[in-house]
Order: sequence, then C-alpha cells, then structure tokens
Amino acid sequence: MTNNKWVFWILHLCLAYFFIQHGFEAFFSAHYLDEIRAFGFPLYFVPFHGMAKILGGLFLLIPRKFFLKHWAYSGMFFNLIFACIAEYNMGEIPVFQLFLTALLLVSYYFYLKFAPYKALD
Repeated sequence: MTNNKWVFWILHLCLAYFFIQHGFEAFFSAHYLDEIRAFGFPLYFVPFHGMAKILGGLFLLIPRKFFLKHWAYSGMFFNLIFACIAEYNMGEIPVFQLFLTALLLVSYYFYLKFAPYKALD
C-alpha cells in the first residue's frame, strides 16, 4: 500500500470513529444535552442528530457503497460547517470544527482519488 492510501485510511477511520462516538454521546451524555441547550437548539433535535452521526460514520466504513459514502461525506460537511457557525455565534472560535472540516476535505479528496467511481451503485 502506498503512503497516500495509508493517509486515506487513517483519516477515514478517524472521521468514522469521531462521528460514531459523538453520535452515541448524543444518546448517553448529559454534557452533550447541556451543549445543545447552550446553543439554543431544541432537545427533540438530539436523537435525530445522534442517529445521523452514527449512520454517517457507519456509511464511511461500508465497502463499495459509493452512493452512501457521498451522502455521508456531504452530511458530515454540512454538520461541521453548521457547527462552525453555531460556535462562532456563541462568541467562540471554532478551531476544532475547522480542523475536522479540513480533515474531512482531505479524506474526501483521497476517497475520490482511490475509490473507483461508479455512477450507479
């Protein structure tokens, strides 16, 4: 395996782990609920958001389902962009969210480079 594929798989697994872990945190962490309240989001938003994060992380790990992977990448991108906006509106600098967005974009670049694209999957 080339160095680029190692970078791809390390980024891919880190992003999948992050999103799956944060998805489960939405269901089992009181701290997560406090953050949601601080941002001003309604609490009925939490289970849907948590399930979407878990599914997105799992879709990254499913082999050869290119259609699902494209949707997972786009959902993760919008999730991180809106997290940056919410963090900025709270008066904080969204350094971690911007870092994850950069990792996501690099991972997507390598995904397009290595995955054989098929229009219909």
